Amino acid sequence: MTEGELASVVASTLWREGHSGLLRMRGLNQEMPLVHVLSGPDAGAATGADSPFGGEGRTAAYPQGASDRPIGRGEAVVIDLGASVEGYIVDQTRTLCIGPLPGALRSAYETCRSIHHETAAAARPGVPCTEVYDLAVRRAAEAGYENTFMGTSPLQVSFVGHGIGLEVNELPILGRGFEAPLVAGNVVAVEPKIRLPGEGAVGIEDTFVVTPDGLAALSTGDEDVWEV
Repeated sequence: MTEGELASVVASTLWREGHSGLLRMRGLNQEMPLVHVLSGPDAGAATGADSPFGGEGRTAAYPQGASDRPIGRGEAVVIDLGASVEGYIVDQTRTLCIGPLPGALRSAYETCRSIHHETAAAARPGVPCTEVYDLAVRRAAEAGYENTFMGTSPLQVSFVGHGIGLEVNELPILGRGFEAPLVAGNVVAVEPKIRLPGEGAVGIEDTFVVTPDGLAALSTGDEDVWEV
């Protein structure tokens, strides 16, 4: 099965379950397909989108998202999708593998999951968004992923999460230098991701609402690597 064939299965399922069929993305000339399916050593290639990684796509006219590359055994497969119902969007990412995920990629994934939990716990009303980002970057560096967290140096994005609602990438931004504090009622997607050049990419993402007591998840799904 190719990345594109898997993307078509996911997109069809989203549509059957009530997807509005469109994802609006904030930002000049920014575009987003319904689902990214990225696999193998080339996953995580930089694109024009303000995203940790976005895939090569099927053509140079739209170099983003799933390609016609066959998915191989033992490769990390990242599925990043936006579900839009009645105009409101939830952003979510999960990592899969045909067979066991190789050790280096599994270690990177476990780091992503640990950062996911720690940043979500730190994000509370009154906390400056940049503090959440700084925490994530610090934990990634401590684990040895300073140059591969949220993309590959020097093309790493400067956020670990973003607001979401009627559009992808609304305010607030859990990013470098964004001093505005989180407030109850904000909805944010948290998405720690790591790319290992020549090996693949892994990551996890969920959407949360900021409550007076902290973050409450709006998206669901097993956090383990889905090995099939």
